[in-house]
Amino acid sequence: MIENKDLFVASVTSNIKGQERSVDLSRRTLLLGPNGSGKSAVVNAVELALTGTVSDIAGRASVTKTADLLSLAPGRKGTLYSNVELSDGSILSWKAEGSEGRAKAPERTSTHPFGFWEATILPLRDVREALLGSPDTARRFILTYAVPGQSIAECDTGMTDAEIAKLFPADLRERYEGLAAACEYVNPIERLLSIQKQCGSEKRRCGTETKGAEKLAGQLGEGDTMPPSEAELAAARERVEEAAQNYTLGVAAAHNAGSAQQRERLGQEIADLYAKKKELEAYAGTIPPVPELERKAQDEHRKVKLALSELLAFQATIGADDCLVCGTEVGIERLRMRHAEVTSRLQASINAEVAHVEAERKAQEVAQLHLRAQARIDQIAYEITDRVKAAGELPEDDGSEADTEALHTLNMAAIHAREALSDMQTKHAIWERVQRARDQVRELEGESIAWKALEKECGKVVRGLVDKSLAAFIEKVQGFLPASDEFCIQMRDGSRDVFRIGLVHDGELHTALSGAEWARVTAAVAGACIPEGAPLAVVIPEDRAWDGATLAATMRAFSKLPAQVIIASTTKPKGKAPKGWTVVETDNIREAAPATDEATPESATNGTPPLNIADFLA
Repeated sequence: MIENKDLFVASVTSNIKGQERSVDLSRRTLLLGPNGSGKSAVVNAVELALTGTVSDIAGRASVTKTADLLSLAPGRKGTLYSNVELSDGSILSWKAEGSEGRAKAPERTSTHPFGFWEATILPLRDVREALLGSPDTARRFILTYAVPGQSIAECDTGMTDAEIAKLFPADLRERYEGLAAACEYVNPIERLLSIQKQCGSEKRRCGTETKGAEKLAGQLGEGDTMPPSEAELAAARERVEEAAQNYTLGVAAAHNAGSAQQRERLGQEIADLYAKKKELEAYAGTIPPVPELERKAQDEHRKVKLALSELLAFQATIGADDCLVCGTEVGIERLRMRHAEVTSRLQASINAEVAHVEAERKAQEVAQLHLRAQARIDQIAYEITDRVKAAGELPEDDGSEADTEALHTLNMAAIHAREALSDMQTKHAIWERVQRARDQVRELEGESIAWKALEKECGKVVRGLVDKSLAAFIEKVQGFLPASDEFCIQMRDGSRDVFRIGLVHDGELHTALSGAEWARVTAAVAGACIPEGAPLAVVIPEDRAWDGATLAATMRAFSKLPAQVIIASTTKPKGKAPKGWTVVETDNIREAAPATDEATPESATNGTPPLNIADFLA
């Protein structure tokens, strides 16, 4: 069986833009034909089968939505499919159906044990996205591949977290180390980039929450007025209780209980109940408030961490140097360190959960005390109401007009006392909310400053690491370009940070590249960004207006790319096709044989009938 590093797409079968057609490819293939002959159909078919995404259709850089992809189907409806056969004989396929503007979810199948959909690399997509983004985006992208030993396949080599942390000022180093320890990425460089992105997200979150808190404080608007004190509130509550008691006693006195003894007994019971209620309310005030607990986030990766810990423990026990998952040689000591780290994080998570459960138990106990006290207060209030009702049901005497006026006065006094207390409580609550909002603004502003400072330092570290490794990266890219091209990246313009990429002419960096220059520069950068050990990588340069000499030089340079290369052109290369390249003429496709230095770039044939890819565009 062919090793992963030697895999390439050997053939593609698809009905994109026409009837089913099959095209044989090699590790280095030139699709040659005039505009409209079907070159893009072959490229789209390869992309679709490998990744489920197609580049440069419907006016967009890439399209993944099934309904949009069905625009490539015959008649823009029905079934669209693409199958590729790899050089080891395995098949990857993509198929979708749709009608009347609706599309079903695509079906993807693979006969290869690794699937390859996630592992397949079409690096030009990421390169174009990074280079057309902001300078920081491009710089982070280059850092991912420019620092030696930081490729995705080499997750345990290169710079360590400790070495990166030393690049930060002392006042920010501990904060960075804490974030790095909590980061799920294995690669220290990926952790650095992840933390830089996290800083930006947290800074924006603080800004959004600060605006919300400021808006709340502005809407309430009474935070500058001093609130009533606790003593004033307590006095107002006493006035409410006193007024309510006076009115209740007045109602009882206004009714004839049938005898002096019965009137006196009811009045005394009501007075005693009010006294008991006041005592209970004082006791309830001594109970501490129920503590507010932060919602405990569930560790969604607990099972994965447990499995990883068991796997690392087993591997450390048997003394294996290679990772049992990916086969990477990482060393037994490194594995033991990773096992200790994972175990420590799991134990910390368990300890945090135990502490949270204990805090919840104590909070429930305090809540129960509040509930029992309130229940007793409510019971006494009910008994008071019951006594008042009993007094009201006794036979009334003729009650003078003076008695009625006195009751009205007592009732109004009770109402005014309650209204005054409610007004004071409202003012106090508003003042507390305004103060909390202002405190939150100050905390968020401080938090935002801290995140901004760390983000700035992360940017400095990233720039420093890129600068340190840039020369080696430029040299690597240069190795995939024709000798006439001089590749360069500019990171500074005076004191200003920039990111400019291009070719040097007459000692000056030119970033306004022609179509052919842009195509070969981005393809060379893509080649430099392919991680070692990538199972399947395909580089498909943009279809540009090549001239014969430039195309021939580019094909020779791209022979060094560590990936399968598929170039589409309307022009033949000047002279003989480079060794190892297969030229497929899309006007008259037959099974192509690899060209040699002695061969001319003419289509080879094995006697099969001519195949016209122009039908793809029918």
